[in-house]
Amino acid sequence: MRYISTITLLAISHLLSPAKDITGTLIDETGQPASFVNVILMKDSTFIDGKTTDDTGLFIFENADSLANKVKITMIGYEDMVLPIPEDGNYNTISLKPSTIMLGEVVVKGDLPSTRIKGNAFVTRVENSILSTTGSANDVLKNIPMATGTDGKFSVFGRGDAIIYVNGRLVRSSDEVWQLSSGDIKEIQVINNPGAQYGANVNAVIRIVTKKPVGEGFSVSAYTDNIYNKWFTTKEQINLKYRTGGLEIFGIGYFRHEKHTMKNTP
Repeated sequence: MRYISTITLLAISHLLSPAKDITGTLIDETGQPASFVNVILMKDSTFIDGKTTDDTGLFIFENADSLANKVKITMIGYEDMVLPIPEDGNYNTISLKPSTIMLGEVVVKGDLPSTRIKGNAFVTRVENSILSTTGSANDVLKNIPMATGTDGKFSVFGRGDAIIYVNGRLVRSSDEVWQLSSGDIKEIQVINNPGAQYGANVNAVIRIVTKKPVGEGFSVSAYTDNIYNKWFTTKEQINLKYRTGGLEIFGIGYFRHEKHTMKNTP
């Protein structure tokens, strides 16, 4: 009986423990404030909340979830950091460490990306930055402020799932995000307070703006993805595009075939 009472008291103590703010200031290797850095509040490996640092490098989670036990700090060009939460919630000043990739050829060919606030959007420049060398639009989106996710599905801190547009066209397949080259992207716009033009059920919008295309006429691209797990699963896609002047017409054909084994457990 005493054992059960002790457990009960511990549970009540946890529930009644006052929420605390979790805060800190990030600086780069030169001692300057690091702004627009993603800071993710976590319980082990589970996402709880996300913020970006302001112009002074400050981040703050007010009345943070008491289950949180660490923060993850990410910014392209710098090493990811995972830090346990201090007892008082105050990290004071945290210095970012340049990633080893900063010493590689990629830095010679591009600068760190810059982010600015324009109206209701966080605009990150990709063109001529190291983000343009990351591979696909999916890789770019994983490294921009305010966004988190992968495999063509992303959410915006504090807003939830986001819909994605490319040059004003709604993306309907996550494959499009994988197939768009990072080298073709001019900038990414993250809108955490979309207007009525997007619909009342839209929480957030990510707009991808590509560089001005070169050339006119028809273009064709084809993709295939095959997986073997007892049976073959195949996914085929063909993209057609016609460009003339400022007009672009798209067409996508898609085929998938797969076979699964199902077991009934009595």
